[in-house]
Amino acid sequence: MGLPVFLTDDATKDLEEIVEYIAEQDSRGKADHVLDRIESAIKTCPTTPTAALIQRNCWSWGFMSTAKCSSSPTG
Repeated sequence: MGLPVFLTDDATKDLEEIVEYIAEQDSRGKADHVLDRIESAIKTCPTTPTAALIQRNCWSWGFMSTAKCSSSPTG
């Protein structure tokens, strides 16, 4: 079991803007698919064999991990 991961306020805003952009330029279905893939990546971020590298990337992308927060980027 990995550490819970959550998004900073800035990362959440960026993600919302990305999803809305995809929905406007392509389709809501594709935007939802991208969001699902990102949520899946967040959930597996600290549990993969290369966790140290991935966690460092998560931090650089605005993700933060803590044992007190949800792993859901939307709630």
